[in-house]
Amino acid sequence: MDYTLAKQLKDNGFPQTGKGYIERWDIDPQPLYVPTLEELIEECKLKMRSLELLPDSLEWRANGWDGQGEQGKTPKIAVARLWLALNSR
Repeated sequence: MDYTLAKQLKDNGFPQTGKGYIERWDIDPQPLYVPTLEELIEECKLKMRSLELLPDSLEWRANGWDGQGEQGKTPKIAVARLWLALNSR
């Protein structure tokens, strides 16, 4: 997970404690929490329908029950983007 995605999660209210880890980036002195995949899935609650590997692009797609879907190079990035789509302020 990169700085931008971790910052977006924090700015949109994702919990900043748990089983993940704290990361520090050179561009910002404030450390940011990087959640685990399990934490991201749990925070999506019942709004997430599935997580799949797209064979043509080799990217992951996290799908919501409302038809919303977000992609990423890893399952964690795809689910983080879905959480943002579902929870952006």
